[in-house]
Amino acid sequence: MIERLLVVNERENEPNAETLAAFAEIDEMKRTGSGQKLHNLEDLWNSLED
Repeated sequence: MIERLLVVNERENEPNAETLAAFAEIDEMKRTGSGQKLHNLEDLWNSLED
């Protein structure tokens, strides 16, 4: 039973396809400099309201 729980736990720690796509998008934004730059949390909150 413990072995089965360990296998399930390992799968939960692996990123899913959506997470991997988000990582790839972040890497692309870093590479091209196309990401939005925010200087503080207020800017972040305001960007989420748009």
